[in-house]
Amino acid sequence: MNKVKKLNKLKEVLDSKGIKASFVAKQLNYNPNSVYNWIHQRSQPSLSTLNDIGELIGCSIADLVIKNQEKK
Repeated sequence: MNKVKKLNKLKEVLDSKGIKASFVAKQLNYNPNSVYNWIHQRSQPSLSTLNDIGELIGCSIADLVIKNQEKK
C-alpha cells in the first residue's frame, strides 16, 4: 500500500488557529473539495495558493510546508 507523502502542514496550522477549511475556500474563492484534498495530502496547492492562504491566516509559506528535516 502506498504511503501518503506529506508535503504541507495546512491541517496542523488551520487546526492550531481554529480555522476551518470551508472558511479558507470561501474567503479565497477556492473549491471546498480542493482545500479538503490539500489538507488530506491528496493533492498539493501551488506556491501562489500557499501564499494566498498564508496572507489570509497570518503566516508565511514556510509555516505551511514541511521542511526536509521534518520529513525524517
